[in-house]
Amino acid sequence: MQGRGLQRVERAVAALREAGHKLTATATRGSGSAAGIARDCIREGADLILVAGGDGAINEVLNGMIHEAVPLGILPAGTGNVLATELGLSGPMEDIARRVGEWTPTRLCAGLLTSDI
Repeated sequence: MQGRGLQRVERAVAALREAGHKLTATATRGSGSAAGIARDCIREGADLILVAGGDGAINEVLNGMIHEAVPLGILPAGTGNVLATELGLSGPMEDIARRVGEWTPTRLCAGLLTSDI
């Protein structure tokens, strides 16, 4: 992430810290790295994984934590943000980050969809 997107993430991280949340911000290292980062964070004791990204980034992170009991939070930063929109997460990322402490986890069903016929 770079430019305005990076600035939005930095403002969201600052808002989370100002609200008293302890966090470690980690950037992905390319396509496919988000799953491993999520697994590492959970192994290190994270009680919430926040993704600043779009549907693709969310998918990658979920693949790394699918069998874990740790909640996933979304800070919409993608192009479509379909899942975030369906969950009612809209507006500036910084404002959404300020409300993290007010969130109530919602269970979603996970599935596997392939193009095999």
